[in-house]
Amino acid sequence: MASLIELGSVEALPDMSTTLVRYGFQEAWIVRRGNTFRAFLNLCTHAGGPLRLCGAKLCCKWHEATFDPETGKALTA
Repeated sequence: MASLIELGSVEALPDMSTTLVRYGFQEAWIVRRGNTFRAFLNLCTHAGGPLRLCGAKLCCKWHEATFDPETGKALTA
């Protein structure tokens, strides 16, 4: 069963933003597009490394794989 983790107010996340948030020992990217919010663990699905924001994409710090923050899908491996 999923648990609810309060990360802050909606107003703290600007529209059209991608924001890294910490909760406990975990980190997640919160993507806001209008009233739609998506969350992705700060974890590369290929190498397990942390991600960083590269323009409008999320990129693995270890091997530069890129991910679409709208869908979470890998763009490059």
